[in-house]
Amino acid sequence: MPPKHVEFIAAVGKGPSIRDYVMNKRDSEVLAAYNRCLEAVQSFRNTHLQIVTRFIVVPASKSSKGQGKGLVGTGGTGFMQFLKGLRDSTIEALIGEGPKGVSPTPSGARPYQDTPPSPRSQPSRS
Repeated sequence: MPPKHVEFIAAVGKGPSIRDYVMNKRDSEVLAAYNRCLEAVQSFRNTHLQIVTRFIVVPASKSSKGQGKGLVGTGGTGFMQFLKGLRDSTIEALIGEGPKGVSPTPSGARPYQDTPPSPRSQPSRS
């Protein structure tokens, strides 16, 4: 990775936690925006997994040498497990959503009942 990219990632990592800010803000609009961002990242990660499967895993498994098993990424890790872990940790970061979401209120109530539905649940306008 280019040194400037490494520096940028390190600087972002040292900065304040957006998740902590959202939880402490207790503002339904901020919370909804935060969760929509994470849902967009999840969508990207799902698409990335599909592309990797289609263009790397499937062709490798069909290779005559049978090297499709135990595929590893550039860092030497099992990349499918790694990518799925990234996707799962993205969903776990949702606040007040999903099975592992953390509610920002002590009572566990969802503070943003008026959150608009996701685009997937809205009827199409065709």
